[in-house]
Formats: sequence, structure tokens, C-alpha cells
Amino acid sequence: MKYMSLELSTRSIECTVMSKRGDLIHCSSFILSLEKVRDVIDKVKLPIALVFEECELAGWLYCNLVYDVDQIVVAEP
Repeated sequence: MKYMSLELSTRSIECTVMSKRGDLIHCSSFILSLEKVRDVIDKVKLPIALVFEECELAGWLYCNLVYDVDQIVVAEP
């Protein structure tokens, strides 16, 4: 299992992917875009657990990516 963390703002996303052992697999920053997030998911391959904080964009992110990853964890800020 890999763990993909997304830090969301109204304009951009900070994305970090770590292995189960804690090794850094991917780190990037890009404009707010589902296509960019899906590109990272495709690049690092499944299984992936997606982790992000509850925010105004959390529902949108959940609804659009729930079928692209193996698990979604929404953390309370």
C-alpha cells in the first residue's frame, strides 16, 4: 500500500506519496486539477490510500476520486 497525501487550497494541490515503509515515492505541487491527481495515481500505481483534511473541497475530491483509489481517509484538521 502506498499513501498519497493531498494538501488542498483554492488554487493548488501539494501532493506527497509515501511507501508503507515511509520512503518518498513522489512529491509535487500543481494547479487544482483532478486530471493532475489522476496522473499521479496512474504513475505510482495501486494500491493507494488517499489522505486529505476535511475542508470545503473535501466532498468534491471524495466524490471524484473514490473509485480511483483503494481507500480514502478524510482527517479532521
